[in-house]
Formats: sequence, C-alpha cells, structure tokens
Amino acid sequence: SYVDSLEASGARVIPLIVGEPESVTEDKLRKINGILYPGGDGDYKEFGRSLFWKIKEMNDNGTYFPVWSTCMGYEYIVSYISEQGWDVLDHYEYHSGGMAMEFVQDPRKTKMYSWLREDAFQFENYNLTYNSHTWGMNPDKFYNDTNLTAIFNLTAISYMPDGRPFVASIESESYPFFGTQFHPEKSSRVFDPEANVNHSWMAIKMNRHFMDYFVY
Repeated sequence: SYVDSLEASGARVIPLIVGEPESVTEDKLRKINGILYPGGDGDYKEFGRSLFWKIKEMNDNGTYFPVWSTCMGYEYIVSYISEQGWDVLDHYEYHSGGMAMEFVQDPRKTKMYSWLREDAFQFENYNLTYNSHTWGMNPDKFYNDTNLTAIFNLTAISYMPDGRPFVASIESESYPFFGTQFHPEKSSRVFDPEANVNHSWMAIKMNRHFMDYFVY
C-alpha cells in the first residue's frame, strides 16, 4: 500500500533493504530525493536510525531531502530524537479503525495541512484517519521532551476509546520531516474487510493529500 500510494502520486519507488551492503544503500541515497519510513510489521529500527542521521546531516548541509514517517516509522523517528529514546512511547493499543483528530494549531498555518485550506477541519468532524497501532506518544511527553520540541511541532492529536490523547501528527519547521501515527495510505489502497478502513470519498480524498504533498 505504501508503494502504491507513492506511485499514485507520481513517485518512483526504490526500496532500501535491511542487510544490504552499506555501499549499496549510500549509492541509492545519491539517486533518490526522499524517504518514507513505513509502518507495519518487521524491524528496521537500527537501519532506519543510521539513515535518519545521515539524512538530517544532508539537510544541515543544504540538500533538501524530505522524510515522511507513518505509524511504526513515526515511532522510530521520535525514538531516535527523544531524550528518552523508545521510552517516550507508551502502550496505545488500537487495531483497525477510523478516528477523528483535534488540531492543536491552526492547520491552515501548517505545512502538512495548509494545502487543504478549510477542508482540513473535516478531520475534526469525521473519523477519516485509519489507526492500527500498539504504541503511541502522550502529548505531555512530547511537550516535555526538549529534543523533540527542538525539531518538531505537534500539529494534531487523537483520542483512544478510553479518552486518552495521543499524538496524531507532527512536522518540523527547520526540516522537511513529517510524521503520522495514522495511516494515510490505507483508505485508497487496502480493501481487507476485517481492517475496518474508511473508504468513503471524503476519506480517500483527504488522505490522498498527504502523499501528494510529500511527493510534490
């Protein structure tokens, strides 16, 4: 679904593979212009860590190189940066369902939502974001982590069925780095009847925006 979603937005996809020779990875990095850290199963935490710091250094040296991170990929990214490491995350077990978001800043003034203009507020009115995760981050932990707040801004939160808030999306002002706990790619690409994905026209339209924004 990640490959399909990126290609639907006009990108060409080259996989970076855990265990491949470092020289191969570095050669690929010279030939691509952005990375998506996917969610799902598997373990690429340490491989992803080495890539992230290389990409940050590239941006520091003037090379525009965006990063989008989804679910587990987003969890990895925040754990790399946080002064608490993986402990910045807590159990937020929720599998297969749509959720609404609550913006903590005006979405029209953010990078990742501004293209949507007034339509962005539909994320607050309907369960448009697909969530399937075991981990998540309490907004208080985000605000109290100086390493995270030095790079990222919190843009939106969602709520568990028991009322606990968790970080739904983040973005950086200084870097082209973005993260979502939810899965933008699922609405238009995954049709598993057991997944409870919102396939409404509004959900597809709103979630397609994220990969379009990342690619362009």
